[in-house]
Amino acid sequence: MNISTMATALERLFGDAVKSQGQDGWVIQNPDGQLLLLLSADQSWLRGMVAIAPIQEAQPYLQELLAANFDDTQETRYALANDVLWGIFQHNFASLTEMDLEGAIARLIHLRQMGLQDCFQNMTERQVRQIIWASKK
Repeated sequence: MNISTMATALERLFGDAVKSQGQDGWVIQNPDGQLLLLLSADQSWLRGMVAIAPIQEAQPYLQELLAANFDDTQETRYALANDVLWGIFQHNFASLTEMDLEGAIARLIHLRQMGLQDCFQNMTERQVRQIIWASKK
């Protein structure tokens, strides 16, 4: 992929919601919040990011978030930076395809929409299993 292809793909997907940040980034404002797409300084890597929750809200679910990174998040990941839980996607820019980009954006938006809901459910299920296991001893 190159910058021109990227800009065209983003415009097709999001229309006027895409705001270019020079030659190295884009901000997409949608009803679910902002999606940030940033190129590395040498333009070899693309990083997509969505803010999910403040770190204080995410702290109780760190175990579930790490498990989700391993089992559920596919090409995206949860990450902590600047006191925020982020959904991120990183890919080599030259080998990125439009299909890769669209899939990653869809996953990031999904992570944003779900927030911490899945983590809460998984933590609750784990605790219920522990209670049941302890009661059988």
